[in-house]
Amino acid sequence: MMNSQETAADTHIKLWDAYTGAILHTLSGHEQGINDIAWSPDGDFLASASDDKTVRVWGMEFVRFEKFIMII
Repeated sequence: MMNSQETAADTHIKLWDAYTGAILHTLSGHEQGINDIAWSPDGDFLASASDDKTVRVWGMEFVRFEKFIMII
């Protein structure tokens, strides 16, 4: 049971417009909390790692799911 100071990690990634604060896209697919994300140097891809032992790679051109990697 979590106490009031603990928070659960989110299973979704939200991409916001930096100027308006509007949510542009919500990326979902992880079954457990996301613990890390990283952009590719060119900004075309976003990788997310989760407690479900997966890494997902998202294409940003049209915000699409690219790859699924299971960590054993």
